Amino acid sequence: MEKPILIAFLFCFLLPGGLLEGKARGQEVVKIGVLPLRVYAADRQKLAGWPKRVATILSQELAKDERIVLVEEDQVRDALARVGLMEVDEHLAREIGRTVDADYMILGSITQIDGSISLDARIVDVHLRGVMASAFAVGKGPEDLDSTARKLGQEVNIKVLRKELISKILVEGNKAIEEGAIRSQIKMKEGDVFSSRALREDLKSIYQMGYFQDVLAERRDWGREKAIVFIVEEKPVIKEIKFSGNKALKTSDLQEVMTLKPRTILNLNAVKENTHKILQKYRDEAYFAAEVQYELETPKKGEVIVHFKIQEHKKIRIKTIAFSGNLHFSDAQLKKLLPETKEKGFFSWATKSGVLLRSTIRAPRRWVFSSSRAVSISQRSW
Repeated sequence: MEKPILIAFLFCFLLPGGLLEGKARGQEVVKIGVLPLRVYAADRQKLAGWPKRVATILSQELAKDERIVLVEEDQVRDALARVGLMEVDEHLAREIGRTVDADYMILGSITQIDGSISLDARIVDVHLRGVMASAFAVGKGPEDLDSTARKLGQEVNIKVLRKELISKILVEGNKAIEEGAIRSQIKMKEGDVFSSRALREDLKSIYQMGYFQDVLAERRDWGREKAIVFIVEEKPVIKEIKFSGNKALKTSDLQEVMTLKPRTILNLNAVKENTHKILQKYRDEAYFAAEVQYELETPKKGEVIVHFKIQEHKKIRIKTIAFSGNLHFSDAQLKKLLPETKEKGFFSWATKSGVLLRSTIRAPRRWVFSSSRAVSISQRSW
């Protein structure tokens, strides 16, 4: 028999404000979001009221424990709307959990087969890979729906609030970054009671080091206890830095002004900063119209080539030097006071005469560029 699927929200209720600040007298408060349950049944109409009914009872059971706060229904609904309509799996549950700042997300199904009902839930730790635990409850028929939902809520409560000791902390995935540097960001210690809040802070600290594209964690069996494994995905290493389009300036000249080096972790802010350094070098050499862009090439996973593409254009040369406001001295007399600043001459192609260099510009003079490449000097301060 075909089982039509009905996607319905389990409504979540937020307990009164202030719970997150000391209500449990030092006990950790966890925040739980409930995602849409998939409802399986032969007759959709008979199940129309079940999702809300189950949601109310489940919420009531979870709310009995002062250590649990439920995410508002509107927050979950908005987060789902942003990702679009799709089947909710563990990966999506974890992404939505991060959006609504939850510690755990619950998803699952309501099934009716031959009169009996089954409520199944999967508990996803937002900060750990995989499903943390499963919970289920079975009833003989619709008349058992309320009691079955209460059993499910009790089972979820037990699974979520179970305390575990951390017997081992491991780090995986790092190649260029030393493990000690990563461990220095981890505040959790072996022998501590597992805390979702502490894990969240450690993941944030590792990510803020700036060396990783992603940071995840897994809970693994370690003897009779549990190990927490931090899994990092490093940003690629710069394999090579190359230039194209630079004819007037040698590659070695450009490398001298750069701080970006091969065999270091890619940092986009550093790449942008060095793009500006190259541009400044061209301006210092009178290539004021030069353009510099960069591209990232990935020959293989974990490596990147930073390619600076340059358009030099022509040097800016001084066509005319004009003065204004000089009543007592002629232009020719004033030009003699500018030994490093000359107008473009016949042999300028072989000399530096007529080249506008930044080093020759000193305040309070003001240089004004016109479309004809003429330069004027004003005696008014900037």
